[in-house]
Amino acid sequence: MRLRAPLVLLASLTTLLATAPSAAAHDQLRSTNPADGAVLDVAPAQIDLTFSDDVLPISPQVVLRDTAQNDVTTTEPSVSGDVVSLPWPTGTAGGDFTVAWRVVSSDGHPIEGQFAFTVTAPTEAPAETPGETAVETPAAPTTQTTTAVAGTTDQGSSPTPFVMAGVAAAALLLVTLLLVRRTRPTPKDPS
Repeated sequence: MRLRAPLVLLASLTTLLATAPSAAAHDQLRSTNPADGAVLDVAPAQIDLTFSDDVLPISPQVVLRDTAQNDVTTTEPSVSGDVVSLPWPTGTAGGDFTVAWRVVSSDGHPIEGQFAFTVTAPTEAPAETPGETAVETPAAPTTQTTTAVAGTTDQGSSPTPFVMAGVAAAALLLVTLLLVRRTRPTPKDPS
């Protein structure tokens, strides 16, 4: 009976250790095009986000925000395996842009984050219709914004290796205590 509680604890720790990696299996944003902090001479044809695994095509959200943090009207993003793409909106002037994204990881959990880049030259304006005169509008100021990137919920150091190491150490300690207890002679009753 005395060994039952430690064995149950050991079984619980082993189960926790075995399931810990699956709890941190969310996909991660591996790269973006344009890269975070990039300064481009011309606007990209599209914005691409590449993840560590295929993301689920369930309501992906990619929002492009201009220098004033206003949403720029775009089309819906498309998902192709591990890449989510958003076509660049035509007629959008240069400036500082932030891309906020939210997708569903291959494990079914939503992940989100943002990154920023700068376009120094305005996008070409659509061709003029005969008889219309072009009105020149000043380009938005292109001051560099230093935006902290809030990557995926799993970017950065994950606590999972530390949890696994702690559980393994606790299990090892418990097994050692059980073995020491078994090898220790039990005191005899003096009566």
